[in-house]
Amino acid sequence: MQTLESLLKKGTTILKDNGLEEAGLDAWLLLEFKTGKNRAYYFAHGDEPVSDETAAEYLELIGRRAGHIPVQQLTHQAFFMGYEFYVNENVLIPRQDTETLVEEALKVIRPDMYVLDMCTGSGCILISLLKYAAERKHITGGKAVGADISADALEVAKKNAKLAGVADRITFAKRDIKDFELNEGFMTVITNPPYGERLLDVKSAEELYKVMGEKFKRTQGKSYTIITPDDDFEKIFGRKADKRRKLYNGTLKCQLYMYFK
Repeated sequence: MQTLESLLKKGTTILKDNGLEEAGLDAWLLLEFKTGKNRAYYFAHGDEPVSDETAAEYLELIGRRAGHIPVQQLTHQAFFMGYEFYVNENVLIPRQDTETLVEEALKVIRPDMYVLDMCTGSGCILISLLKYAAERKHITGGKAVGADISADALEVAKKNAKLAGVADRITFAKRDIKDFELNEGFMTVITNPPYGERLLDVKSAEELYKVMGEKFKRTQGKSYTIITPDDDFEKIFGRKADKRRKLYNGTLKCQLYMYFK
């Protein structure tokens, strides 16, 4: 019978043999997920036997990770802005550097503002923004909408909103960016659209940016915050950003473009 220690070693070896750079960490995360044992328990009880059923389930997860399926999709857990989110194969994994988008949006949000998250995916950006706005600025009013063209992604976002306790503050809608319309009053649009390794090819991404430029008009009381790795984004979008920041979305070098004037 396998022990916690022998199982972890076996999992690590399999992942190393399949070229996983963080084999040890990934093997540990999957062991913790499958057994429910934290590191402190592991170091004190590494020789504890693991049932054949649990060992088999763990090694199945290791096999799937060896096939380069992200750990987060295997555990259905991802962390963003300090909050835990549910993820599956229908959404992309939240990236830590994307938290900059939330931080910047937090600077302009106000009680009477309409907040729209285009390409919402798991909903992590919009949900985190609402929770931080409530915690830091005591803003709990306003209208928030999470839009995506994927019905499956929207189901994940709805689940996350419910788990986060903000389901009553967000309307989720199956909507293409081509259908975007400005509303009356103050409004901020945040978006982390798919690009490069995040699904869209260069031509499709550029077509999306052009549509954004047409739809995201310079209007008083309106702001837009967009993440993209395209160095020609401003040219395609149609105007220079009022502010921009360099960041990495995973391993991809990106720019955060902000329009607010």
